[in-house]
Amino acid sequence: MLWYHLFNLEFIANTTAGGGRGSPPSALAVAGGTPDRSETTGVRMRTAASLLSGAILLLAITLLPLPPAAYAQDETAIGVDAITEGNTATSLGPHDSCVSVDKGETFDVDIFIADVTDLLAWEAYLAYDNAVVQVVDRDVDMFQAADPGSSVFNTSESVPPNEDGLFRAGGTDLIDPPVGDSGSGVLARLTLEALDTGRTTLSIEPIDLDEDPEPDIGPLLRHINGKIIGDTDGDSFFDGPFSTADVAVGTDCTGAVSAASDDGGGWWSWWMTVIIAAGAGAALLAAVAYRFSSKARTPSVGAGDQ
Repeated sequence: MLWYHLFNLEFIANTTAGGGRGSPPSALAVAGGTPDRSETTGVRMRTAASLLSGAILLLAITLLPLPPAAYAQDETAIGVDAITEGNTATSLGPHDSCVSVDKGETFDVDIFIADVTDLLAWEAYLAYDNAVVQVVDRDVDMFQAADPGSSVFNTSESVPPNEDGLFRAGGTDLIDPPVGDSGSGVLARLTLEALDTGRTTLSIEPIDLDEDPEPDIGPLLRHINGKIIGDTDGDSFFDGPFSTADVAVGTDCTGAVSAASDDGGGWWSWWMTVIIAAGAGAALLAAVAYRFSSKARTPSVGAGDQ
């Protein structure tokens, strides 16, 4: 597409200069005159400068990133919410990205799902710094248990201890005949204990354990028809989007480092500055070329003309 536009720019430039195939004749040709070498050089330089400016402009338009769009309402998302207030089994409040607690305190966090259709079973691995927190309890009778007749089987690992910094949470609805769950809500409410002062990120994103670098464990969402939900790359794990949360023990959340995916953080990129600078340089080049061509067209004053 970029080359197509560049071709059109060249055609327009040649037409303006009167040199393109099928273009209208230039004023010099109509007058029957012979173009001066300096005039031809000036036209060519202006054409080149115009093409360069146009190319940079088209490149900027082609590559310019738009502000990140919000997730569509029908796009499934999962994540961790640091504060459970506002969340229920079948509804979600605002996402809280950090919670501040005291050493020795126990507190709840939610593994949530948004905009899912006909979920039958799920599994996720919560990753955290086991020197800072540990999971001491879990409750999966939430989103899947909301429908009458549901029979949720807890597939989570036992608690405590969970000293490897990974906790498997999961559930499947054994209702017969199978009925899928749709909507948004809390898949599991986990109770954590703050072990020591520090900060840790809570994440359920896929994890590569053997550095191969394919993920070995991660979130799995199974549809009522047996298919995997949200897996487009064939690794059987949910591809996202994800939300993570931070826990700050013995300190506040200011400056807490989170492994959450980039939420935009402002949509300006460093290379956009480069593109704008290049465009300004092209404009300067065009001005210099025009000035040069103007001087080249100015006739020199000979001795006989004074």
